[in-house]
Amino acid sequence: MGRLLNNEASVTAVNVLVNVRGKPASAEHNAVQYAYALSEELRREYPQLDVYLLGEVMANATFNELYVQDTTTLLPLMVLLILLLAMFALKSAVASIHILVVVIVSETASIGLIGWLGGALTSPSSAAPIIIVTLAIADCVHLLTHYLRFRQEGILNEDAIAKSVDRNAKAIFYTSLTTIIGFLSLNASDSPPFRDLGNFVALGVMMAFLFSVLLLPLLLMFFPCSPWGNLIQITWKAWIDMCHRNARSIVALTVMILLGSVYGLKKNDFNDDWIAYFDESVSFRQAVDISEQHLSGTTTLEYVLTSQTRVTDPVYLRDVESFTQYLYSLPQTRHVFIFTDVLKRLNRNMNGDDPAEYLIPKNRELAAQYLLLYEMSLPFGLDVTNQINLDKTAMRIMVTFKNLSSTQLISLENEIAVHLNKVESFDFFVTSPSSMFAHLSHNNIRSMLIGTVLAMILIAFVLMFALKSVKLGALSVIPNVLPAFVAFGVWGLWVSEINLGLSIVASITMGIVVDDTVHFLTHYQYAREACNCNRVDALVRTLEESGHAIVLTTFILMMGFLVLASSDFIINANLGLLTAITLALALVGDLLVLPAILLLPQKRNTNPTNLAT
Repeated sequence: MGRLLNNEASVTAVNVLVNVRGKPASAEHNAVQYAYALSEELRREYPQLDVYLLGEVMANATFNELYVQDTTTLLPLMVLLILLLAMFALKSAVASIHILVVVIVSETASIGLIGWLGGALTSPSSAAPIIIVTLAIADCVHLLTHYLRFRQEGILNEDAIAKSVDRNAKAIFYTSLTTIIGFLSLNASDSPPFRDLGNFVALGVMMAFLFSVLLLPLLLMFFPCSPWGNLIQITWKAWIDMCHRNARSIVALTVMILLGSVYGLKKNDFNDDWIAYFDESVSFRQAVDISEQHLSGTTTLEYVLTSQTRVTDPVYLRDVESFTQYLYSLPQTRHVFIFTDVLKRLNRNMNGDDPAEYLIPKNRELAAQYLLLYEMSLPFGLDVTNQINLDKTAMRIMVTFKNLSSTQLISLENEIAVHLNKVESFDFFVTSPSSMFAHLSHNNIRSMLIGTVLAMILIAFVLMFALKSVKLGALSVIPNVLPAFVAFGVWGLWVSEINLGLSIVASITMGIVVDDTVHFLTHYQYAREACNCNRVDALVRTLEESGHAIVLTTFILMMGFLVLASSDFIINANLGLLTAITLALALVGDLLVLPAILLLPQKRNTNPTNLAT
């Protein structure tokens, strides 16, 4: 009762164990398809019944189904929206088609190489194609923005291509390099699929870089394009003058926002509730909710209690029974599946079904006889090895709890361990998919954040080398770190929970954020060194050169990730939403905060050649 049948006898369950160990990869899929077909047959034969499918196998299947759904619907929709926005922003349909070609070739080459290397796209690594698309588009937009502006100025096609590549190749190279570093930081994850995600995207970024600087110029050579009207012009001089006048205030406000973000960050709890990964409209989520409401729930812990003698030892059995009663005393417990219930039932049966004899056998011999009797009475092919091992020295207990988050489950597991450590008649260890994923989630979130911080530091050193300036390289940390820092602060005030999926947002957005910063600082350095501009004129020239592309790429990618926010897979939905917030903050950081810092009043004796002045 409570596990397979509710108290009102209105809801029942059939528990099927699926053994796919040593079977082909398609075995689990075939089992799921059979379950779907059987459930449809039951609904047709018994229309008065509601039939639901749940369990670990169905959870895996639902993860894969939502991945396929997002890949086949949301990803194409996201790419289509981005291309349409790019077409109207660049005022060129041909340019938009060129972007599409580069995206398709980069994506195909990346996935093909992943296949050749023996990789597999899983639910966690399913974000790889989306990220590769966004970074390939960002590279193309920077090149095309300059190319189209040069064409609009009357420069010949070949010269416009050459000048655009010359202006952007260095920035795109270092952007790609730092992005690869950022995604390789995912190798700090304890989860192999997340390590695969980092390695897949790193490979994809390399492909996107090669095809952006090699294939795109070739396409423009054979299929040149020109804007059908004047490109959008932004009055950057007035913007920079505003930043100059209010530099202190902007920096002070930024500091205040950062301090507020610290408060929001502290409110974030590293927690995972895998049931909440699915939207309530998903059939698997509905099945879990029904089970939670009427039966025993889906969160489990399995304890193996190893006897120092045998499982028929009366002392061992009494301690196991005591542990069972302790488990039932916990408010989270819904059901305990334990073999001692069979022994107590047999003892009652052998004593005239006297309810008072529903007890553990009094001695070792009687317990051994009941165990043998039960084994001999089982149908052909069945045994008790799912509860007791072959040499009869260990017993397995499966405890089902109400739905718990990873933090709640780990806390409960530690509480139970304290109780078990006081028992002397057996040793124990705990396992279950619920426990495994709870610990994996906590360890992964921490290792991911550490890996991201190390990647940020390494990227800063790379930019110091690339820009040949310690000050500019150190300064790049601010717009690179600020967006994710503030975004997670806002998330803490709004949601207050970071799960396994959101822990990779900083790594995912790092490529785009660094992309804008590298282009900005590269053009700023060029204006200061090659053109000998003062700070204000250098910033105006920088934004005239790269501002339009920075705004365009950020806005387009924000819209694309907001499409992902409509996914039924909550990890992807939250990932899309938080990424869009981070990109918006990155735009503010590059266009407002970074110029304000560069325009802060300097000491009069400052070396005029110092690039940061």
